[in-house]
Amino acid sequence: MRKRYHSPELRREAIRQVVKYRQPIRDVAEQLHLPQDTVRVWVRRHREDRTAAKLMATELRIARAPAPTERDLLQRMIELHLLKATG
Repeated sequence: MRKRYHSPELRREAIRQVVKYRQPIRDVAEQLHLPQDTVRVWVRRHREDRTAAKLMATELRIARAPAPTERDLLQRMIELHLLKATG
């Protein structure tokens, strides 16, 4: 079977209807005259890409967070000591 080309706009529309509007894949595929498996694969890849992007963003945010200085650590130790003493 020959591989069919589908425009990026059609892919985005199918994904949007499933993800944003929570329409069943079966209904979206029928409305857009596409095989269900095609829409299912597009949605799965979209979700995987989005998850990977979120993980990368989290890793970047953690990497850019300033490391605690010695002063910060000492201050935290004092706070904990005072909490135990009054506690």
